[in-house]
Amino acid sequence: MSWLTSRPLRSFFLFAFVVLVSFCTVSVAAANNNTRLSNGNSTSTDAQALVDQALRVLAVVNKDRVENPVFNKNEREDPAAENKPAALLDYKADPESLSVRGWRRDERNSTRSSSYRIPKELSEAAAAVAESSLQIPEGDHEEVAAKIREKYHPDFLNDTNIPDELQAPEGRLSEFSGQRQERRASGYWMIDDQNYPGVSPFSPSGYKVWRNVKDFGAVGDGKTDDTAAINKAVSDGARCGEQCKTSTIAPAVVYFPPGTYLVSGSII
Repeated sequence: MSWLTSRPLRSFFLFAFVVLVSFCTVSVAAANNNTRLSNGNSTSTDAQALVDQALRVLAVVNKDRVENPVFNKNEREDPAAENKPAALLDYKADPESLSVRGWRRDERNSTRSSSYRIPKELSEAAAAVAESSLQIPEGDHEEVAAKIREKYHPDFLNDTNIPDELQAPEGRLSEFSGQRQERRASGYWMIDDQNYPGVSPFSPSGYKVWRNVKDFGAVGDGKTDDTAAINKAVSDGARCGEQCKTSTIAPAVVYFPPGTYLVSGSII
């Protein structure tokens, strides 16, 4: 009798233990989800605040650049001279207290150049804000484009018109060609035929002239920031970057497949 009584008790305790473990698991999972959500909101808020602060600083900096343009110098430059990149933007400065030419992290009070570089953390913050914001087109761009096409490209100026194909171009002795068939390329050579990526005589071996931006990580869905991928596609292969002044021996053609590319910063 005692064995029959203890069996339901063991079953009850086992059931209670399972319910307790399940409740604890759900509670921990909910807590983790809340923590991730809170951290995500905090990170998004911090990135937005960083971008807003940088925009206030850039309003002053760019105004100074417009009012104090830098012209070309008609002189020969020493090729052995060290080429320093532009200074990093001091986006943490107070916009109201910025003085002319005093807005850079280093070389303050310098009048040599008004150029600047965007710090990495600011670029990452701008990308985070761009990806977290709903991108809604503004303006009447489509209407303007439609009016321009209607004005400058009417039907009677269609330069792709071709005459009908002759079914028997050489008279009765020629073969009947039958129905006219429209032939189109099966793909785009820049994408499909990578056996011929282009050649530049002064570039290193394996250098690709023809490039597909999606091969470098671009998505083109309008939601993912593609700035870094586009810059990589442009600068890949020892091409000119921030440490280079110009490049004439390493040409490149970057192809953008149809899509919407989200860009949050400058393109090289």
